[in-house]
Amino acid sequence: MAPERQWPYHVFVDERTHLIRELRHDRTSVARDSLAAEGAPPPRIGHVHERTRFEGIRINEDISDDRFVFKPGPDDEKVSRFQSSEEWQRELIGKPAPAINARDTEGRTVRLGVYRDYVVLLCFWGTDYEICMPPMRVLQEIADRYADKGVLVMGVNRNRPELIGRFT
Repeated sequence: MAPERQWPYHVFVDERTHLIRELRHDRTSVARDSLAAEGAPPPRIGHVHERTRFEGIRINEDISDDRFVFKPGPDDEKVSRFQSSEEWQRELIGKPAPAINARDTEGRTVRLGVYRDYVVLLCFWGTDYEICMPPMRVLQEIADRYADKGVLVMGVNRNRPELIGRFT
């Protein structure tokens, strides 16, 4: 697993209130490393900064109760209770998957319905997210281990197709 990256940042504090008024993160090295990892030509990046400003912050003021009231919109529907993600996932067991069509790295159409006799594990991922890489290794192990048992692992990526081969 890649070591956690430390980003240089600056904190600006309001001298009167002593509250944080701005955070600035220098993300130049992160941007350069990300582009280099994608195999792009040497990047021409001066600086990349992420700036977050905090305005209108007040302390020790009364907050009216209506700030904590949900006001439904015209299309909102009242529900008696929320389902957990596990509940709705369980309801999908044994049901057919929706029709999903996509293009593979060769430009050919892939239709999920063709694999209806398989157990299909879909993984939605991105080449620009380092966090996707460790799970990809595990998914490859699953694909290799269960290939002869009717299990198919498919990765769905919406990034640049020319980069995908570097992650397989």
